[in-house]
Amino acid sequence: MKQRTLLMLLVFVLSIFAACENEDPSENKQPAIHPLKVMSYNVGACKNDLLEQDLLEQEYGEGTRQLIVITPSSTPGEITIRHINAWLSCGAKVVVRATLDTDKNIITLTESEEGEVADCVCMVDVTAEITGIEKGDYILVLARDSEYLDISVKDEPTIYWVGCEK
Repeated sequence: MKQRTLLMLLVFVLSIFAACENEDPSENKQPAIHPLKVMSYNVGACKNDLLEQDLLEQEYGEGTRQLIVITPSSTPGEITIRHINAWLSCGAKVVVRATLDTDKNIITLTESEEGEVADCVCMVDVTAEITGIEKGDYILVLARDSEYLDISVKDEPTIYWVGCEK
């Protein structure tokens, strides 16, 4: 009988210590950075740099090198991000990933080259359909270029210039 009482007392004390281990609320927080779902993406063919640059400057103004176009979908939380004139390795396999830092409203778009890459670069257009983004103001980080853009996800398409003030 003494052994049973002692064993029950030991189990009781151990359960108190186990319950106390999870009292720190910071341990139960979700991480602030969440992967967004990239539903699909497309990487265009290499462009003729000079011709494309002339056409871009004619349409958007002198000094325009790269653009980001954000287009909302008819489905809430979905957008299309088009990176016009991204500089990537010729013929490389490109993978697009996106994350959202919910604490700071930072969207990071990563266009990474995988596998063997050629010894040249060219301009391509990268288009990615992404879900999990609500309307609002964000900072868009183009991880490859270390560019930071203040963007706003709205009901209409919006154009942002990369690397120059417009």
